[in-house]
Amino acid sequence: MERFLGLDSPIMRALSMVADLVILNLLWLICCIPVVTIGASTTAMYTVALKLAKGQDGYVFKRFMKAFKLNFKQATIIHLIVCAFAAILGLDYYIYKNGGLIPKPMLILITAVGIAGIIFASWVYPILAQFDNSIKNTIKNAFAMAIVHFPVTIVIVVLNLVSPAIFLFFTGFFVRWMILWILAGGSAIAYLNAFALNMCFKRYIPKEILEKEKEDAVDFDVN
Repeated sequence: MERFLGLDSPIMRALSMVADLVILNLLWLICCIPVVTIGASTTAMYTVALKLAKGQDGYVFKRFMKAFKLNFKQATIIHLIVCAFAAILGLDYYIYKNGGLIPKPMLILITAVGIAGIIFASWVYPILAQFDNSIKNTIKNAFAMAIVHFPVTIVIVVLNLVSPAIFLFFTGFFVRWMILWILAGGSAIAYLNAFALNMCFKRYIPKEILEKEKEDAVDFDVN
C-alpha cells in the first residue's frame, strides 16, 4: 500500500499535479476578470506551467502572484496591442458579414493577419514568462520563434484553439462540461504546451542557467 499511496508514488504525484493545475487555472481565471489583466494573468500562468513541466511542482500561488506582478506592465501593453488588432479585424469581419464591400484581396489579407495574430498570441506570453526582455524584442522574438519552430507552432496553436472550437461548434457539449474547463481547462492546455515550449526555449537559455534550474528543482523536491 505504501508503494501506491506514499508521497512519492506515481498516484500521489499525479494527484498533486492535478491539484496544482486546478489552483493555477482558478488563479488565472480570477486574475483575468478585469479583462485588461488577461495578458499578465496568462503570462503568470505560463511562468508556473513551464516550471511544472520541468518537474518543479509546488508553490503555485506564490509563483503565480510573483510573476503576475513582475510582468504586469509589459504583459498589459502587449495585451492591449493584441486587443487593438483583434478589434480592427473583428470590425472588418463584421462589415463583411453584413454585406459590406470588401475586396477579395483585402479579405485574404485580413484572414492572413488574423492567423498571424493567433500565432503571435500563442508565443508571446510564454516568451514573456521565460525571458527578461524589452517589449520590442519580445514581440520580435515571438514572430521569429514561431517561424523557426514552426512544427511546435502548429501544435500549440491547435491546442489553444481546442476550447474556442468546441464552444463555437459544440456549444451544448461545452456548457455541459464547462466545470472541467473552469477547474483546469486553461492550465491543462498551458501545461501541455509547456513541454514543447521548454524544448524550444532550451536552445536560447545559457547552459549555466539550465544547470542552476536543475539544482533548484532537486532542492525543491527535497524540501
